[in-house]
Parts: sequence; structure tokens; C-alpha cells
Amino acid sequence: PSFGNLFLIDGFVINENLRQQARPFLIADALQETKVAPSSVAAEFGRFQGGVVNTITKSGTNRLAFSFRAGFTNDSWRALTPFGGDKTVNRRLPTLEATIGGPLRKDRLWYFGAIKLEQYEQNRILPYSRVNYVFGDSQQHYEGKLTWSPSKRQTVRLSYYRADDRRTRVANGAVMDLASLYNDRTPEALYAASYNATISSRMLFEARYSNRQLTFTGVGSRVTTLAGGGTPIWDRSRSSARFNSPTGCAVCPGSDDERDNQNLIAKVWFTRPTPTRGTHEVTAGIDAFQETRRN
Repeated sequence: PSFGNLFLIDGFVINENLRQQARPFLIADALQETKVAPSSVAAEFGRFQGGVVNTITKSGTNRLAFSFRAGFTNDSWRALTPFGGDKTVNRRLPTLEATIGGPLRKDRLWYFGAIKLEQYEQNRILPYSRVNYVFGDSQQHYEGKLTWSPSKRQTVRLSYYRADDRRTRVANGAVMDLASLYNDRTPEALYAASYNATISSRMLFEARYSNRQLTFTGVGSRVTTLAGGGTPIWDRSRSSARFNSPTGCAVCPGSDDERDNQNLIAKVWFTRPTPTRGTHEVTAGIDAFQETRRN
């Protein structure tokens, strides 16, 4: 299952704190490659029971390169469900992706940036009451990277990833009326830096630091009174379906759910070939990882 794996982007942890799922930082046209290690994982990786999935994103080079792609979705393009009263929304919405990368100083300093803008709408039906409503999702993704090579033996990278998800008319579980829907937002950012150095032909040094900030905001009711949509009511005869109000309070102090982490890694890799006993490799280092949740 997803919560048993370690998900990385450019070597930085993107697992969500509570359910350990991978966060949506990825922009398709900015991907270089994805490495999956289902077994025989090196001892330097920890905090997981399954495998390691590491996605490497593109970096700038001495050649200017850019891309642009547009796609479209429309709820009316899907088939209707067999439930009575189902319908679709006939509105074509775009998904835009763009990337650009190149040199700021040839053979020394490069940049790379990417952006993805996506909109989505779908008609949905509430259980039991069979009320139609339109669910909406607007996502904005950004990525920026600076790569500096002060010498042929050293490389420094500064990276920034951001994902902002805004949803409208969200149903948390089984709800039976429109008063139980809410609008929420999930802003998230990852700041990262890495340093690589070739100390000798047999020794390498690497250091990485990342800080990820994730907030769930707007979940629950915006009314705090007992009447007028401030109190959820559960119908036990219908599998505890709700009506009258969303669960939770979106406007109460401390209602935001913050799930952050930071990670510091430093390691040295050494190799020694021998004429009769093969080549020996040793890696030593430290991995300091901290997760915090404020709810």
C-alpha cells in the first residue's frame, strides 16, 4: 500500500505526515526519470516498509529549451452512471503546462522552471437525497531550480516546488444536502538545497536539506451557531449519513491542519578497488528527519 513506501522528488521526502501518501508536486513535462526500488534498498533509506520511489526532475543546460502543452477536459465527455437523475456539466476546461530552462552563465550557472494550471468540474449526486451538485477543483503547480557549478568537482542546487489546490463543494463522506458541502484549500511548498562534491577519484560527498510546508484549510462549516447550518446531524438509519452542516469548523481558531517536515542528510561515499578481492564500497552519513503536525 502507498503508506508503506518512501516517495522522493530529487531525493527530498514528499510523503504526507498522516497517511504517508505522495504529495502532488510533479509536473509531467518537467520529469527526467523515475527510479523504483522494490527490494534490496540501501541502508541509507529508512522510515518505510515497502520500496523507494524517487522522481528526478529536469535541470537547466547550456542549451535553451522550452515546452508548452494544452489539454482539455469536459464532464460531458464521460458516460452517465446508471443512477436515476445523473447528468453532466457541458463545460470544456483547459490544463496548461509549460517549461523553460537554459544557462545564466555557460558552464557555470543554469536555471529551470515549470508551471501547470489545471481546472476540473464534475456533476455529482448526493446519496439518498439524489441531489445534483457540481464539484470543482482548481490546481496550480510551480517548480523552479538553480544549478551552480563553482568548479568541475562541485555542484550546488536550489529548488522550489509549490502546489495549490482549491476545491469547491466538497463532500466529506456521505452527506444528504447541499448545506453539508464546503470549500477548502491545500497550499503546499517544498524548499530544498543540495551540494555534491568529488573529493577524489574514490571519494564523493553529498549534503541535502529540505523543508516542506503543507496546510489543509477551510475544512468544515463556516457557521458557529447551533442553528442555521452550524450543527451536523447524523441519520443512523442511513449508515450515519449527514445533513444540515459539514463536520468540523473552518473558521474556529486553530482549525487549519498543518503537516510539515524537514530533512537533513549528509553522507560520504568511498570506493576501493583491489587486484584480487574485487571493489569495495562504503557509505557513511547522517539522516535527521522531523515531522510535525499542528491540528
